Amino acid sequence: MPISSKTLKYVYMDVTKTGSRTLYQVLQQHYEGQQIGKVRARIPGYFHFTVVRNPYDRCVSLWWSTCMRSGDRYGYKVHGETVADLINWLIGGGTGNPVAKRLCVPQPKQITVLPDWVIKYENLERGFQKLPFYTGEPKEFPRLNQTITERKPWQEYMTPEAIRAINRWCASEFDLFNYEKLQP
Repeated sequence: MPISSKTLKYVYMDVTKTGSRTLYQVLQQHYEGQQIGKVRARIPGYFHFTVVRNPYDRCVSLWWSTCMRSGDRYGYKVHGETVADLINWLIGGGTGNPVAKRLCVPQPKQITVLPDWVIKYENLERGFQKLPFYTGEPKEFPRLNQTITERKPWQEYMTPEAIRAINRWCASEFDLFNYEKLQP
């Protein structure tokens, strides 16, 4: 859910699996952030920003959180023995679960308004410090949703099939957000 401040005049447009919980906490605790409804148009005079993530890293995170963690709250486990399995299932129209459907949308489709600033997840703290309303808080960013110790770096899950699936599902993200596309 987007976060905004009327006095600081910003709108944070969240994208799933890009550190949203961390940003919610920082913005609500330090920058007068309040949840608002879906942003369908630019709010004049406001600074709009979002966070994006390397498509490979984001897909591994999506797979891990929906198929590998204990439990199966979205019912995806059967579709995601591997990263490639889950992404190919999503490409085929996959999810019928309305609660989880937002998790499974490529990043550009979640950004409904052209932002003034895009922060890459890999540089979250440094990118946040460049926001026009930044005051030096927090002194240290909270680490919510830390990678579970069993999960390896995303690169270790990149089989040729996973690379092909992610390249197809996230095709526009590589150029749009300046991420390097791997070759299978």
